[in-house]
Amino acid sequence: MKEGARRAKKGQKQSRTVKKTSKNNRGLTKKNHQLEEKLLELYTLYNVSKTLMSVSLQLDGLFEVVMKLIHESLRVDEHCLMLFDQDRSELNIHAYYGMDEKLMNKITFKPGEGIPGKAAESGKPILVNDMSKKSDYNFYKGRKKLTGSFLSVPLKIGEDDVIGVLNFRKPKKNAFTKRDVELFSSVAEHVAIAIGNAQLYQRTRELTNKDALTGLYNRRYFFERFEKEIERAYRYHRILSVLMLDLDHFKEFNDENGHLKGDDVLRETAGVLLYQLRTSDVLARFGGDEFIILLPETDKESATVVADKLRDGVYKNNFIGEENIPSGKITISLGLATYPQDSSDAFQLINFADRALYRSKSKGGNLVCSYVPEDNNG
Repeated sequence: MKEGARRAKKGQKQSRTVKKTSKNNRGLTKKNHQLEEKLLELYTLYNVSKTLMSVSLQLDGLFEVVMKLIHESLRVDEHCLMLFDQDRSELNIHAYYGMDEKLMNKITFKPGEGIPGKAAESGKPILVNDMSKKSDYNFYKGRKKLTGSFLSVPLKIGEDDVIGVLNFRKPKKNAFTKRDVELFSSVAEHVAIAIGNAQLYQRTRELTNKDALTGLYNRRYFFERFEKEIERAYRYHRILSVLMLDLDHFKEFNDENGHLKGDDVLRETAGVLLYQLRTSDVLARFGGDEFIILLPETDKESATVVADKLRDGVYKNNFIGEENIPSGKITISLGLATYPQDSSDAFQLINFADRALYRSKSKGGNLVCSYVPEDNNG
């Protein structure tokens, strides 16, 4: 009897030990799984940080890397990056992956509008577990019906400076976990810092490319762009034109009104010229009162039309102090040369435009002249 009781007690003790061991094993397995997840997250962040540190400071290249990195490291097949346009106070898409290309360039969000706008305004990530109930909140802004889960994470530099958002979509409901939100937010921090550095680099580079007086591109930058455009024109059998121009009677204006007023005329002339040009055209201050303009994809006939619009725009503008000079009017003279019609050599093309400008000046100014071989005799 006693022996049976001892065996039963021993069996119960063994059973409790087995259960305790099994429970401990399950707990250990869970902790190992959590540790593996944490290690994977740390490796992901390390990989993101390492990749972003090694990438170029050019924004376009950075965007491309970020999209690929998110796809490969976070395993999200649909995502986009939106940045604030400060002038328009809206979020614009700058890069995307796995999304409808036809709609991407048309989508914008104001601060507080939709999930991206709310995430940007609050500075906090926003998760939608079931997109079918929030059709106007996704990155298509209701223009395309989507299901699944949607996550918008702000791109922040520091605590308060939100520069944009990263948007993610997965096709299943409830696909993003709390840990996903934390991980994606950490990734967004690294991305924001990289973008901030690239933007600072771009602004600094733009300052070194700009003329301090007029705000136009300077001579050095113009030559960099010009050589690239000549190479592109040669490779793809395209055309381009160059305009050289300067102000007529500018020395007389300075003598009568002073150099500070002359600086005002240069700034105002720059504005008049810019207003008449396309965004693809490159206007630079060449030196003194001389300007140079690159007109991509523009033949001689079309460039002549542009040049005459510029001449007419300056002529019709009323400059303060121009009444003090003998001519009574600030005007410009322009010279024009076209690639490859006049020359296929970059520097010779500029030289030919300059010779055509000299002919405009010699004929009294306020005139547009195209290069002709006879200019070589001048």
